Amino acid sequence: MRSLLLFLPLCLFSQDLFILPEQHTLLSHQLNAQLERAKKHVHIFTQKLDDYTLQKSLKKLPTKGITLTLISADAPNANNRIHQLNLLKNVELYQLKSPFAPKGSMLCIDEYTLYLFGTDLTQEQLRSHPSFASVQHHDCNTLFAKLIERSVKIQ
Repeated sequence: MRSLLLFLPLCLFSQDLFILPEQHTLLSHQLNAQLERAKKHVHIFTQKLDDYTLQKSLKKLPTKGITLTLISADAPNANNRIHQLNLLKNVELYQLKSPFAPKGSMLCIDEYTLYLFGTDLTQEQLRSHPSFASVQHHDCNTLFAKLIERSVKIQ
């Protein structure tokens, strides 16, 4: 019942709604096309990021002068792929202070297009676990500013 209550507002306020894993390919194509059109900034909050297609798109952003901000609760280490992106120019990496660690993932492109995921951005989660992804169009600066306030910048 609680899942239904959370799901209904997403349906009402979303421009696009994807049911995963069935619509993973469609979501992936749309998200990667949006990332290709990004002009200045992409914010991401997720616990894990290992989706190859998404990582490939994200690695191109800093080379085009687009700033990439990644926020995660995971501790930095050499095996964490989020932290490997920190080696690129124009990438800002933050670690959430515990105990604040919301579930799911968010991705904002140019402060206006917000993707909400009910899961982490991993191949396994996106391609084989039942979940959803929603796309909304509104200012998402405030949302990410609050997450950054609760985080520590990783150097």
